[in-house]
Amino acid sequence: MLLLLLAACDAHPSRLDAIVVTHGPDPTPRPRGARPIGEPRAEKRDERDRDLDRRLREVASRDMPDDDTGSGGVPLASVLGSTPGPFGPLAAIKPGMTRTELLAALPTAQRDGELIWLPTGIDGIAVELSFNRTERLAEIVYHVPLAARPLLVGAWGPPAHETNVWFDPTRGWRARLGEDPVNGKIELAIAAYRPFADVIGRGPDGLADPAPILGAKVADVARRFPLLDEAGPEDAELLLSATDVCAEPTRLVARTADGVVTGLELHQCYDGWDVQRRAALAAMEQRWGRATPTRTADDRLVFAWTLGTRRLEAEDTHDAHAGTAAWKVAIKPR
Repeated sequence: MLLLLLAACDAHPSRLDAIVVTHGPDPTPRPRGARPIGEPRAEKRDERDRDLDRRLREVASRDMPDDDTGSGGVPLASVLGSTPGPFGPLAAIKPGMTRTELLAALPTAQRDGELIWLPTGIDGIAVELSFNRTERLAEIVYHVPLAARPLLVGAWGPPAHETNVWFDPTRGWRARLGEDPVNGKIELAIAAYRPFADVIGRGPDGLADPAPILGAKVADVARRFPLLDEAGPEDAELLLSATDVCAEPTRLVARTADGVVTGLELHQCYDGWDVQRRAALAAMEQRWGRATPTRTADDRLVFAWTLGTRRLEAEDTHDAHAGTAAWKVAIKPR
């Protein structure tokens, strides 16, 4: 029997707070690795992880609730649906749901103290969920056998050109396929997204938001954006949403002085495919007009725009050695 186990703990937004319990009479909890931004101090994180592991071991040692689907569950092909998005018992989930709303949409979920059990009912499938600091759903990750890839293509069609990503623009879901041939597994990460062209716009800072951030007080910006995170004494970081060019959230870094935002940097990652690098630049030109290629004082190529009282300069910071790829857009007063 497969069960989904959600830990209702006070987790950092980049920490996984869902653990999967897999087949067998004595299942072993398997925490998924974190992708930290502004990670808490190591000793606090280690203490919290040890406490969560202890509680999960206690739960994992108990008898499992009965699953009326049997030990195998239903075939994956029977629950995928025709468009990418959550499937199986999670099919009713919508982007942006809070933890409370999500649980209300899962009638088979069973509370067990701070933990919640949910039978997946799908043969060979395990699932993880994570929530951000505002208790809203951040990501759903399905772990499926490697042989399931043809089933995904058969149900959802081929992924976007030159990528391993599917999109459902109607419901606002993106699904990214990560294959691990060595272990014979596929990680299918599903998250809400917005087209990058809708994240940026013709607002005063070149964003979709009609109110300016540059020149505003940090306290006022924090009230507008609950996910604002102080990254340092002179920086604050805002996580926006995943987009059609990257599974990670778009990052907006605010440079501050004396409690006022004095500069902005938009970091728009792309998933590593050249087609998505070009798509991000095309979205910027769609919103801001045709870019002017220019060279900086240290001979770096940037694409520049003048937008009202702002100057925007975009630089491709792809670093093959470090494994990172992103457009960095400096937003400055003219």
